[in-house]
Amino acid sequence: MPTPPKPVNVIKLEGKSHRTKREMAERAKAEEKLLTGKVLKERKEVKENEAAHKEFVRLQKLLKNIEKNDDLYSATINRYCLMQAECLEFVEKRELMYQQMIDLEEDKGNFRKNDDLTTYYKLQAQMQKNLLRQRVQKQMLTNHQAQICQQRRRQRKLQKQQKQLQQSLLRRPR
Repeated sequence: MPTPPKPVNVIKLEGKSHRTKREMAERAKAEEKLLTGKVLKERKEVKENEAAHKEFVRLQKLLKNIEKNDDLYSATINRYCLMQAECLEFVEKRELMYQQMIDLEEDKGNFRKNDDLTTYYKLQAQMQKNLLRQRVQKQMLTNHQAQICQQRRRQRKLQKQQKQLQQSLLRRPR
């Protein structure tokens, strides 16, 4: 797959280009038409989730630096931030479950003393089921993230096609 064309601001930063000033101006206009001109907005559910909000603020700064903090991307960015927060939550829960399993293993001697090994094994089995359930939930989340990545690829492809169409219309003799 060929390398996608560089945006005008990147070409200007590099300071070297074989393009004419007219071509650069046309390209800049075409790029501006692809954006809405509205600033990236944070959704309510992202603001309320501390980890998601933190990720949104981080991404917003990065996108602002490259002049891509357009509201066109807000749905994808907000969804990504919520998913990142969910992944962090799953990791924290998994660590807690592992710690509880270690604690249960350490208390096995107390269960033996009280002739209550059946309770010990029931607790252990329940913890393992919970851990497996969490892994399944995380896998479902990962699959959802993959679907979002696929949607983003399609969106970029459509933007590229739209850009090519605009450029071909600009080049057409009148």
